[in-house]
Amino acid sequence: MMNEHFPNRESICAVGGIVVLITLAAALRFPFADWDSGYQLHPDERATLFVAEDVASGHLNPHRTPEGTMRLYPYGHLPLYLEVAAGWLLSRIDLPCAPTSFCGRLINSANADSFTHLTYVGRALSALYDTLTVLATALLARRLMQGNAKRSFALLAGGLVSLAVLHIQNAHFGTSDTALAFFSTLALAAMVNAAQTHSRRASVMAGVWAGLAVGSKATGILLILPLALAHLETRPHVRVSRTLALSVLTFLFAFLITNPFAALDPIPFGRAWATQMAVTHGWIDWPFVRQYTGTVPVIYVIEQQARWSLGLPFTLAAYAGLGWAGWHAWKSKDRQWGVVVTWCAAGLVTLGTQWVKFPRYMLPFTPALAVCAAGWIAAQRPVLRIALSAGVLAPTLAYALAFVSMYHNPHPWVAASEWIYENIPPDASIAAEHWDDPLPLPLDERTYTWIFIDPFSEPDNEDKLAALMASLSEADYLVLSSNRLYGTIPRLEERYPLTSAYYRALFAGETGFEFERAFFRYPHLAGVTLVDEPFRRAGLTPLPIGWPEGAINLGAADESFTVYDHPLVLVFRRIDNTGQ
Repeated sequence: MMNEHFPNRESICAVGGIVVLITLAAALRFPFADWDSGYQLHPDERATLFVAEDVASGHLNPHRTPEGTMRLYPYGHLPLYLEVAAGWLLSRIDLPCAPTSFCGRLINSANADSFTHLTYVGRALSALYDTLTVLATALLARRLMQGNAKRSFALLAGGLVSLAVLHIQNAHFGTSDTALAFFSTLALAAMVNAAQTHSRRASVMAGVWAGLAVGSKATGILLILPLALAHLETRPHVRVSRTLALSVLTFLFAFLITNPFAALDPIPFGRAWATQMAVTHGWIDWPFVRQYTGTVPVIYVIEQQARWSLGLPFTLAAYAGLGWAGWHAWKSKDRQWGVVVTWCAAGLVTLGTQWVKFPRYMLPFTPALAVCAAGWIAAQRPVLRIALSAGVLAPTLAYALAFVSMYHNPHPWVAASEWIYENIPPDASIAAEHWDDPLPLPLDERTYTWIFIDPFSEPDNEDKLAALMASLSEADYLVLSSNRLYGTIPRLEERYPLTSAYYRALFAGETGFEFERAFFRYPHLAGVTLVDEPFRRAGLTPLPIGWPEGAINLGAADESFTVYDHPLVLVFRRIDNTGQ
């Protein structure tokens, strides 16, 4: 009688495990929504917020300004519309929340402008998407594994994503990447279901989720490959299932219903996608992507995952698992695992070989890699299975805690700005570099005279160098907000021979400027700090930064991994007026 009316112990444990998993994921993602003190220091987030303001005021076409002028908006409409709708709904909730609390910011207790309000709404939605991605990963893993091991297998895969630093970091940014990862993972789960059951419902859901993924960001178009494989039948002959057409139709419908201006105003929509493709493939030479000169296709992506975005244990398990899953899918003709392997391979081949290799581009593929890692571990003998699980989860958890602990400290741009206001007189002039945000931030009404220099400009000749040095001769301080320029230009010495020499002289103390102070925050836990030291890679003399005791240098990090939430700020002070 008891068993007929009450869930058994295994079911209770499974539900409890999922609750713990989601709670852990949320605890790592929702706190520290003010990681930049509300200054909107992520440029992609800022770009989205400017468009969201217009949408909130009734101008629904993100590809045109309210005046009708075309503008470049390279992201999907769906996260944008959901952000604006959520902001509208939340602002109508009346709760006794402190204006500066997370709740107060979401319901806009302080009656902030829409730009500020939507900043926190977008970040909360991003954290929600990514928390739900953990659940979607567990669902995907559960569909793939049969027998009694499927619960622990699902929890392991979901646990890896919940602890993935790449996901934790991007969950704090109000961008479209986390929405793409969420809908892509749901699409994969539905595709696996379609491959298993051949049901129309599964095919329809696969199309819907894939359409919403593309409606979030163009990378989702790669889901066409595993979608086709999921509908490939091999008995008695190789042919495409009739339900593929149904899945494709629902894919197109889901995309167009959430991205209406792709059809209503196709020219600026196509222009935005084409421009984004041109940038990512290196056909447009924008300075902020020149850091990828000389990077090795695919290897660079995996190296950054191992060093920074996932950590070495997770990365090793992920690619061991991908190899295992590929062999298993090939040997047993298992289309379910083939769907997952195809998705991972599509990401590595396309994103890993294009010019721009931002680590966040691999975000929608991390859940599938986590499933492969969990599958490989689950296929081992019990003792080895336990050892591998602990050997991957424990250091990944430690890294996740270390990364989140970083947010307890102020953003380096905020800390540097406060120091500038306290230590540099208002009549001083501060040199700043184009293509990077000038400091100090507008923390109060005091202003400084900024002198802008453009080391990325070309041609790199004597006239450019003379103009650069003349500008610096008028500055009392030089503030480098990040390594965006000095981390890249000296590695392009053939293109920038004179500017490379300038940076070498600056870091060697030979330009009339002396290193004054650095501002930073890095992942830290139990007395260990993980730092990326950008100087040696660029061939520059390392500065006496004053890293914390116990600091471990994990090697060069991709600029986009550090520049948004933990850049290294360098302040130089003029010690003479020679300008030489």
